[in-house]
Amino acid sequence: MKKGLFVLAPVLLTGMPASAAVVMRDYQTAGDQNLAYDSDLGLEFLKLPLTYQVGQADLSARFPGFRIARQSEIENFFGDLGLTGFRSGGFFPVAQGQAVMDAIGALVYRDFGRGSTMQASYAYFLTASGNYASFNINFNTGFVQPTGMSIIFQDWSLSNNPYMAQRATYLVREAAAVTGVPEPSTWAMLIAGFGLIGAAMRFGRFGNLVSRRPIEG
Repeated sequence: MKKGLFVLAPVLLTGMPASAAVVMRDYQTAGDQNLAYDSDLGLEFLKLPLTYQVGQADLSARFPGFRIARQSEIENFFGDLGLTGFRSGGFFPVAQGQAVMDAIGALVYRDFGRGSTMQASYAYFLTASGNYASFNINFNTGFVQPTGMSIIFQDWSLSNNPYMAQRATYLVREAAAVTGVPEPSTWAMLIAGFGLIGAAMRFGRFGNLVSRRPIEG
């Protein structure tokens, strides 16, 4: 029986967490933001409020290992979040969802009015050629901004303003793999698996405690 349980152990101990490409983690270096790890890209994305001005001189000191994200990295990151139709200077609709909001919540918002079904978000980032560019996300789902989010009223015509070009939406850095947290059902299987193995080991140490009656038949 003990041998059989050890053979079964890998099955009992196998975790079944949801294997999402993006893992959200808290990060409080510059205020209200999250640190997102993208396992497909091997990068950590630091969501930086656009109210926080970042210059190249203080970037490495304030955010060790980080650099300003480039367009291709943002495209891939948003793709892993399930956002499609990305194009520089354009817009695309997104579905309402907390995971997406957690990731893009620090972008600059232009609010068309509370209760409205249309709000736009403008982001600034570096292109592959090293120039700053912008895009906007059109929310048409009646989205309500979360508490504590930085909201800046900004006109689209200011997207090429040099002052705005000094700001960044995302910083990135190379990151090691981050393991997911097991789901509740996985914890239950872990506990059951360890309990069965522990019982088998106790039986082997203190004597066979199972019945020795012959099996009829």
